[in-house]
Amino acid sequence: MNTQDLDQTELNTEYEEPDMMPPPKRRNWLIVYGLIGVLGITGLILIALYRQAPKRSAPVAKRTIPATRTVFTSVLSPVDSVTARHIVDDATREIGADSAITEMFVSGTAVYKRCTSLKDFQNLFLQALVSAEPENLKRQSLLLSHVAGVITSNILPTKLFIIGRVAEEDFEPQEKRLIGFSKALGARNESLGRVDIVTYIPRSNAASGQTSVREKFLTTLKLGKYGVVEHPFSW
Repeated sequence: MNTQDLDQTELNTEYEEPDMMPPPKRRNWLIVYGLIGVLGITGLILIALYRQAPKRSAPVAKRTIPATRTVFTSVLSPVDSVTARHIVDDATREIGADSAITEMFVSGTAVYKRCTSLKDFQNLFLQALVSAEPENLKRQSLLLSHVAGVITSNILPTKLFIIGRVAEEDFEPQEKRLIGFSKALGARNESLGRVDIVTYIPRSNAASGQTSVREKFLTTLKLGKYGVVEHPFSW
């Protein structure tokens, strides 16, 4: 029959194509549901085995006694383990029996945390001392600038421990930031709350007869109107 013989009604008629798929069997559906169930159970097992469990650490307890002072540490470069333990002992003696009323912060290139207890402070401080990154003057000045911002945000009397070797690099690019550090803490010491600084900075490797960056660094720190105690770096 020629297509010209088809009328409009026949052209608009939809014809149902025969189903070429075999009729579904009940057993096939059972296999599908069984596979889905196996995948679900496997997923639950994997979640139970590999889920990220919370770290075992003491919860951050709310302070029941208001803090009356702050101890802040700033680690500029790594320290050998023997020296590190001496420094931790010194800071611990400074805190003494007043840890319940002392806010304790550990800052450095490896660790930055507000501590929840004296034991937490000791462990984190030791970790910060031995695992700090090698000295880099720009990083050191940025760290101290950040520390100054945190200290000036409250009014509690604060003791700041600065530890580590100062990098013997070009001092001039970082001088302005370090002057800002000393001025900010000096203003805070005079108007809001006392600031004292204790430094543990080893001798410089600069050639004799030259002014070392260490000396320039300490001179800049002393521009602020607060107390600075230079602690010997040997026991």
